[in-house]
Amino acid sequence: MNELAGELLTLSIMAFALGMDAFSVGLGMGMIQLRFPQIIYIGLVIGIFHMFMPLFGMLTGQLLSGWLGLLATYIGGALLLVLGLQMIVASIRKEDKPFIAPVGAGLVLFATSVSLDSFSVGLSLGIYGSQVWMTILLFGFF
Repeated sequence: MNELAGELLTLSIMAFALGMDAFSVGLGMGMIQLRFPQIIYIGLVIGIFHMFMPLFGMLTGQLLSGWLGLLATYIGGALLLVLGLQMIVASIRKEDKPFIAPVGAGLVLFATSVSLDSFSVGLSLGIYGSQVWMTILLFGFF
């Protein structure tokens, strides 16, 4: 029971951090002039990507874990460290990036690029053997 509570707390913190990433994207999108239906549509697409990219990452991580064994665990840990460092550096450096139009293929590309950190977190969690449904539900909630 203690392990479940610890995993729930850890996953909740990770989900909250990734949710803040999606929230910051939403703030940025809110600063441009979009109509309400566009805001809802873009928010749903990005939210769905933030839920399913970790799922794809976890499934890939479980597959890699089966093939690579202990090495996969070290790779997963290294990925989490690199991701954390990248997030810190990105928050310090403020660059204006070119804007992709949030429609059609541009929206899918935008949602994919925003959700890549969710994929890498899911990959690491899959390597470590985290509970898939708990993770996906928490990532979707936050």
